[in-house]
Amino acid sequence: MNTSYRAQSINFFTGGVASITAEICTLPLDTLKVRLQQDPSGKISTSFKLLWIQNGLKGFYKGIVPGIWRQGIYSSIKMGIYNPLKDVLSKKFFPSKEGNTTIFHRVIAGGMAGSIGSTFSNPFDILKIRMQSGDINRSSKCFPELYKLGIEGLYRGINANIQRAFIVNASELATYDTCKNMIIDVGIMGDHMGTHFCSSIIAGFFAAGVSAPIDFTKTKLMNNSQYKGIIDCVSKTVKNEGVLALYRGFIPSWMRIGPWCTIMFVSWEQYKFMIQKISDL
Repeated sequence: MNTSYRAQSINFFTGGVASITAEICTLPLDTLKVRLQQDPSGKISTSFKLLWIQNGLKGFYKGIVPGIWRQGIYSSIKMGIYNPLKDVLSKKFFPSKEGNTTIFHRVIAGGMAGSIGSTFSNPFDILKIRMQSGDINRSSKCFPELYKLGIEGLYRGINANIQRAFIVNASELATYDTCKNMIIDVGIMGDHMGTHFCSSIIAGFFAAGVSAPIDFTKTKLMNNSQYKGIIDCVSKTVKNEGVLALYRGFIPSWMRIGPWCTIMFVSWEQYKFMIQKISDL
């Protein structure tokens, strides 16, 4: 098998598995974030208590089935095409003087990879958010609901989702890639779990900070059809609730994205290492 094709296939497979691993571990925080974004009071304690009273512990894992499907599609695609996009950008469209990939190439490649992945996974993203919001109570109803939504319903909020995916992955993938290479090149640490851990924490912080407003907008659009689009949603929210409402859910979002990035990137590197080790036997 061609070395480049083999590497892309491994990234595709391990990216999906690693993201599903992270999704299972951090879904309770994501569910709390979605509930908080729907709560005008903006209080974490209120959203937490209400979710616990209504459903108990299992309520925090609402949306796990569509969440796994979403990550299997979304992250497999983005992790599989990130490096090829980065190479194409650096060699054909925006070649650097040194002939290497720069932070610019990583940002654009990460954003594009995330946008493409989110386009294919949007229907499952909608189902996940609707389950987390309480609109769908049982996982067995996911696929019937998917059918009922129709094409237009399946891609409700797609613009906000693509924009969010571009921003999150442009910051997340580029930051992780850059930090990892910098730590290794400077000689602080080698290419091992410690480097992956440190790089993923920094990546999670940047991703949470830049994506909070558009993540809030995406949740609103996917869960409510009263808004005509991104601008309408943002303007009405700011008018009725103030600018800071766009950052409602930021703390649980950061608490979720940070661990999610750490688990995803560290497990992704370990899964790749395991496959490489097995193939070398």
